Amino acid sequence: MRFSVITPVYVADENRKQKFLACIESIKNQTYDHSDFEHVIVNDGSPYPMDIPKYPWIKLIDQPNLQRLTAYNTGFKNAKGEIFCLLDSDDEYKPNYLEEIDKAFKK
Repeated sequence: MRFSVITPVYVADENRKQKFLACIESIKNQTYDHSDFEHVIVNDGSPYPMDIPKYPWIKLIDQPNLQRLTAYNTGFKNAKGEIFCLLDSDDEYKPNYLEEIDKAFKK
C-alpha cells in the first residue's frame, strides 16, 4: 500500500460532524487508485453520534479521549502505507492531492 492518510477526530457537535464528513468525502474523491491507500480514522472518544461511511479504504479505530497527539500515534501504529499523510478532521484534500504527492516522491 502506497499511502496511509491519518485523521484523528473528536466530534462534539453537528458542525464538526459535517466538516468531518466533508474530510472523508475529499478522500473518496481522490483521483489516485483507491486500492493503493487507506484512510486511518482514529475516533478519539467523540461524544457526538456519527455515521462513518463504510468505504473499503477506511480503517476506523475507536479509543477513549486521549487527545490529538495520542490519536495520531495510534494512527501511525495501525497504518500500513509506505507514505503517511496527515489530514485534520476539519480539512479537505484537493482531488489530485495523493496523485501529486506520489509524483513528488517518484522524482
